[in-house]
Amino acid sequence: MLALLINGSLKNVIKKSIKKTKPWNFSLLILGVLIFLNIFETSNMKNLIAALSLSKATLTIGFGFLLGVATGRIDLPATIVFPIFLTAYKLNSIPPIIFSITYFAIFIGYVITPIHPCVGLTLEYFNAEINKFLKLMIPPTLLSLAVAIATWSILI
Repeated sequence: MLALLINGSLKNVIKKSIKKTKPWNFSLLILGVLIFLNIFETSNMKNLIAALSLSKATLTIGFGFLLGVATGRIDLPATIVFPIFLTAYKLNSIPPIIFSITYFAIFIGYVITPIHPCVGLTLEYFNAEINKFLKLMIPPTLLSLAVAIATWSILI
């Protein structure tokens, strides 16, 4: 750090670091979640979802997992599930254990989906078939979801 200060390149290092890390992406994500939550709370969607009478476990584990599979992302399902959970159950915050289990379910869906670019690129690189990949991944995925459900049953 001292060497960077002495030769005057600290400013360039900071600029490059900011460009590479893109800290505005996280800020925009948080802003997007808050906007979505506000729109969700003012719309009629919360009444429609409340009419479905989903259990908390179904919403967080089932819906989280399915959105992870459907989108191949982690942040998008989280920005959907968490505001729905907060609104449907009239909470101001999500308990850490529920957040953890939901995030885990979303992550498991994200890992197994062929929509995720890493899965597609890896299968292409190794010249592997999707059905063999799924046969290999479905048992640990089901086990992971069973662990999430068991954890939910024991702790919540």
